[in-house]
Amino acid sequence: MKRTICALITAAQLAACTTLSPAYRPTGDGAGLNRGDRIHVTLRDATTHRVEVTRVSPDAVCGGEECFAFSEIDLLQREEVDAWRTAGLVAGIALFAGFIIAIRSATFPIGAWQ
Repeated sequence: MKRTICALITAAQLAACTTLSPAYRPTGDGAGLNRGDRIHVTLRDATTHRVEVTRVSPDAVCGGEECFAFSEIDLLQREEVDAWRTAGLVAGIALFAGFIIAIRSATFPIGAWQ
């Protein structure tokens, strides 16, 4: 039973629904970005990068080994967990699992299907 609960919790965390916040154009001061944010960076040459913000300066945003100058960034999007979608997914999985368990544990009298 403990393994089942642990597996369900792990599955819920891995299946967390994420959404990209409304896109905004960088202002050059890093406003709205915080350390630890997961962002999608689209550069002027149309390449995209997905990074976790490690440092924000007035001139650039850095994620891991990469730094992107605000003058080269065309679009920034912040990735966020959508709590309602995740809760709906977890509730749906729980209902489905309960339905399967109820069906499997139901006993039918012999000849009930005739």
